[in-house]
Amino acid sequence: MSCIQCGKNKKRFNFLCQDCYLQSHPIILNRNRIKITICKNCLTPVGVSGNWDKQLPIEKKLDKLESTIGSVIQKKYKFSKGISSIKTKITQIDTIHDFFESLQDKHEIILEVKGLPDPFLPEIEFKESLIVYFKYKFCIHCQNIGEPSAILGKLQIRGIKLWQKEIDEILEEYVRRNTKDKKIDFLPVKIDKLKEGIDLSFSSKNPVEIIAHELNAKLATQNIKTDETISYDHVKSKSKLRLVISARLPSYKPGDVIKGPKTLIQIITINGTRSFGYNYFKGEFTEINNDIFWDNTYHLFLPLDKFKKFQIINMDKYNKTINLMDLDTYQEFEEKLIKDPKIFSDDTLEGFIYEQEENLHNYIYFNFFGSDT
Repeated sequence: MSCIQCGKNKKRFNFLCQDCYLQSHPIILNRNRIKITICKNCLTPVGVSGNWDKQLPIEKKLDKLESTIGSVIQKKYKFSKGISSIKTKITQIDTIHDFFESLQDKHEIILEVKGLPDPFLPEIEFKESLIVYFKYKFCIHCQNIGEPSAILGKLQIRGIKLWQKEIDEILEEYVRRNTKDKKIDFLPVKIDKLKEGIDLSFSSKNPVEIIAHELNAKLATQNIKTDETISYDHVKSKSKLRLVISARLPSYKPGDVIKGPKTLIQIITINGTRSFGYNYFKGEFTEINNDIFWDNTYHLFLPLDKFKKFQIINMDKYNKTINLMDLDTYQEFEEKLIKDPKIFSDDTLEGFIYEQEENLHNYIYFNFFGSDT
C-alpha cells in the first residue's frame, strides 16, 4: 500500500512512509553545535568526559574518532525514546592519514540512527549530514612536542611556486607511508606556510634528512645543512642541536627553454644526479649540470611569438634554410635551422620563432625534429 500522504510505495508507519512519519514524529528532538577537540600530533580526541581518550594504535584511530563523535552527539542532541544505535562517518575520509593531511576546522559527518520508537511499528533507519567542528591542540602525551626545544629537525623548502603539485605529491606520499608504518614520530609537528615556501618541523632529525634526500633525488633541490644550538649543558659541556636543511627548488621545469652564454637548452628531465636537455645550438641532447638552475647568467627563454603551425614550402639543407608558410596568415618567409631536421617539403610543423642575439637573425624551433628526438 502506498503512503497516504505522499503516495510513495515504501515501508509503512501507520499508513505513512518513513519520511512522512518522521515529519510528525521526529527522532531527533533537539540539535546542538558539535565541537571536538583533537590532538594535532597523535589525533587522540577528547571524550565525552572532557578528558583525553587513551592513545590507540594508528589503525584504530579513525574508528575511535568517529565513535567519539557519535558519543558527543548522543550527549549533545536530544533523541526520542527507543534509539538503539548511533553511528557516524566522516565524509571523504577513508583513513586517519586523510584526516591528518587536511586538519580542517570542520568536516561533514553522516549521522546514522536506528531505533524503535514505537514497538508496534517497523524499525526506523535514519541518516542525515551535519557539520562537526574541530579544535586542535596538543594532548597531555604530546604537549611538549610543540615547544621549540622539542623540535630537533626543520626542513625549509623554498621556491615552491613552480613545483607546488610535485611538492604536495611527495609530502602526501611521505605522510601516507609513515602513517601506514605507524611512525607517528616521523610526521611533522608543525607546518608553517610562508610566502616563499614552507617550513616543516619534526621532533626528530631523521624525517628532515629523508625528505630532503627525496627532494634532491626527484627535483634536484639545492640542499644546505646547518645545525642550530637549542640549549647547552654546562655540566656535560654538550650542546643540544637542531638539524636545519634548506632545500631550494630549481627555477625551471622540464619543458622550459633556458638561455645562457652562447647556448639555448630545453630541459627534458630534472633529477638529483643527471638532468638532461636538448642543446639547440649544438643540435644534440646533452647532460645538464644542475648548477645552471641557480646560475644568474641563465634565464627563462621567451619566444617572440606563440606556437604557430607552419607548412614547409622548400628546404635548403646545405645552407640550413627553410621556406615556410604561416598557416594562420599564409605569409611565406625564410628562416635558419639550428639542426638539419628529418622533415620534408609539404610537412606541417608546429613551433615558434626566436631571436638569436649573436648573429642578429632569427631561428625557428620546432617541437618535432624527427625520430631522434
